[in-house]
Amino acid sequence: MSLSIPQTTGYKQSSLIYPALFFFFLTLSMDCLRVNVGFLKFKITHAVASLFFLFVLFYVRKLVIPKGVLFIAVMIFSSLALSCVAGGCTLSSSPYLLAYLFNLCVYFLVPFSIVLLFDHEKIFKIYFFSFIIIGICACVQLIASCYGFSGPFTHQFIILGSKVVTRPDAFAEEPSFYALYMTSFVMFYNTKSILNNSLYLKNILFCNLLLLISTTTGSIAAYFFYAFILIFFSFFIKQIKAKHILIPPLVSLIFLLSVFFIFNNVFTAVIAKHFYSKGSHESFSIRITSIYDNLAIFCDHPWLGIGLGNIGPYLYEQKVLGSPIVLNITQEQWITYAPSCFIPEMLASLGFVGCIALTIFAIYLVCLVKKAYAFCKEESEKNFLLALFISLVVVLCEMQINQGLFRSYIWVHIALLIGLCYKTISKYSKI
Repeated sequence: MSLSIPQTTGYKQSSLIYPALFFFFLTLSMDCLRVNVGFLKFKITHAVASLFFLFVLFYVRKLVIPKGVLFIAVMIFSSLALSCVAGGCTLSSSPYLLAYLFNLCVYFLVPFSIVLLFDHEKIFKIYFFSFIIIGICACVQLIASCYGFSGPFTHQFIILGSKVVTRPDAFAEEPSFYALYMTSFVMFYNTKSILNNSLYLKNILFCNLLLLISTTTGSIAAYFFYAFILIFFSFFIKQIKAKHILIPPLVSLIFLLSVFFIFNNVFTAVIAKHFYSKGSHESFSIRITSIYDNLAIFCDHPWLGIGLGNIGPYLYEQKVLGSPIVLNITQEQWITYAPSCFIPEMLASLGFVGCIALTIFAIYLVCLVKKAYAFCKEESEKNFLLALFISLVVVLCEMQINQGLFRSYIWVHIALLIGLCYKTISKYSKI
């Protein structure tokens, strides 16, 4: 695969970029700090990211986009636009076109460019440090609630005897969103520790605790996804041995047993709710119904789908009003029919055409990582790059039960990974 390496000259260096970047990273998961206006959600992360975008644009004066990335970005946008028109309701789909362009410029191009233009080692230290700060905030939420103080923007609680304890979310929309956000950091740290053979128990336990305190099904599932991914990579990476593959499920199992014996009602009501309810739990049945409904829409509209944002209104019109035509209805009416699994949502929303565009991007990303990995001369660079990639794969797997195409922190993680790949290839291709 031939790559066009972007030019990284003609920009202004600034020491202010690093503190500004820290606040950009720190607010990525703060979904609940927002103002809703119709379909649009104006979040604090959007405000901070927009200011950072303007800072980079007017102060650093350089944004970089490779031709390959630009081609794929245009291709995906075109598929979104075609699906929007095919869905017959641009009112609910057009905001997603704007959201795509916003995420592309602010949450992809900016971090991608920053990695290429500045000290990438310092950038990644800031990036992962922001996860630790957010994780500590979640721990503080949990500990404070044990002493009777529930801070603002807390959404879910657990009853432990006479106490009402907060399920930590650290200003995310809900605990499962916090878990998805924290997964990328925790799985990166686990993988890097395995590859570098530096398994310090205290550090491993601390980092994994930041994910597991969310007490979500998704956080537990992430460990099993991770174990299967390690099994796959163990055929190609000699540092990953059988004992390493056992680490993720063992960490998860120890946590589950601890919660079971200490707080049995937390285990049965929150973590293992699907098992104890034998599939009758509300969230489980909603997900299964959502998958079935989304696949049914895909069968009816296989080529272009019905457009992003149209699934909920479409199903409401079809099931409640008896007409599969998207009309002007409120979000409160169709919200229970909103999709909950990523792949069925993409199939129903974008059809074959859009999913092919996303598949091309996935192939491009894998080929890029493979080439950058082959270019790396130092073992530590290879391990860092592979850990970053594996953590992304785990997050994408977890998205199948906790969907969301426009999660800003996933876009940033992808941008940083691609930026590191380009920088690595550029660095060693000149030798």
